[in-house]
Amino acid sequence: MRRESVYSRALTEEERNKRIEEIKYAIPKHADWLEEELKYSNELTLRSRLRELLSIHQKLISSLVDDIGGLVDTVVDTRSYLVHNDPESKGKAAEGKELFTLTRKLRILLEACLMAEIGFNMPAICAMFLENRRYADLIHRKNPKDELGRKPFD
Repeated sequence: MRRESVYSRALTEEERNKRIEEIKYAIPKHADWLEEELKYSNELTLRSRLRELLSIHQKLISSLVDDIGGLVDTVVDTRSYLVHNDPESKGKAAEGKELFTLTRKLRILLEACLMAEIGFNMPAICAMFLENRRYADLIHRKNPKDELGRKPFD
């Protein structure tokens, strides 16, 4: 999924360039270093990107998790620990079975994004996941049929 198709930028390109020039002017001694460090300063964070995607696919994702904010926190902390070896994230990072389940949930999100990108609507996406044995166990584990026999998403 193209970043531009879903995500906005923190600033317009003109605003961003103006801000970088002001910073470089304020600290000319470190202008080259600052320019390199600020190269991706207009990109949204992983946390922001995940929140955006999860809000688009909220109906599906809420069938998998009770706390979407907690899911975002766990993904960000796990990535920070595994990619950057961030000691502050170590205790909050998913491991073992929790990491496996987290990966499955993210795979569902990715596949839902791809389905939406090629034109499937949300009810069709939800139905496909519900009918697929590979994913149904995750969905039914959180949302067993109710007393009327209705499935999740009904």
